[in-house]
Amino acid sequence: MFLRVEGVPDAIGLPDAIGLAEINGMPSDFELPDLGTDVGGEVIWHSEQALLS
Repeated sequence: MFLRVEGVPDAIGLPDAIGLAEINGMPSDFELPDLGTDVGGEVIWHSEQALLS
């Protein structure tokens, strides 16, 4: 799932960075959040720069 990280500028200075969230598992009766839903989480790894050229 891709996430917009509000308040964190991306590598080229745009206002909100984009992150990729990996969902390792969830209960079978849960559903992914709807588009536009605020979610919280913990960053466990990131790359210094991830630009497409």
